Amino acid sequence: MADSRRIIIMSQLAVYDKRHGLADKKTDRLFRRDYIYRQNMWTRLYASIVVIIGLICYWVYRYFTTDMDLFNLDLEPMLWQAAFVLGVTLLSFTVIGTIKATTDYQVAQRRLKRYYKLLDYLDRISTEEERK
Repeated sequence: MADSRRIIIMSQLAVYDKRHGLADKKTDRLFRRDYIYRQNMWTRLYASIVVIIGLICYWVYRYFTTDMDLFNLDLEPMLWQAAFVLGVTLLSFTVIGTIKATTDYQVAQRRLKRYYKLLDYLDRISTEEERK
């Protein structure tokens, strides 16, 4: 009976290690705020790059389709437009990224908690068998 329980627990632990173990342990090395900050930092960086490239493409498209003069451009409205678009994008990505990173962190913590409980249970079963 105890051998079958040990085999089942060891199988569950092996499956966890194969699927989520490395990522969850990597997540567990950081505090929650640090993990969220790190995830949002990369998201903001990539979103900023995409928005800037998109705005440049939009301005180049407008330049070629509306016969604008390059030397008589009014840059102030264009820069305010770019700042607004970039700000809204970063704010929305920060909110969405924070929610997602918090959820990912909590799921990883729950899985690790279950993993350590199974390890403890396996240890108790092994010590009980050694006593017998």
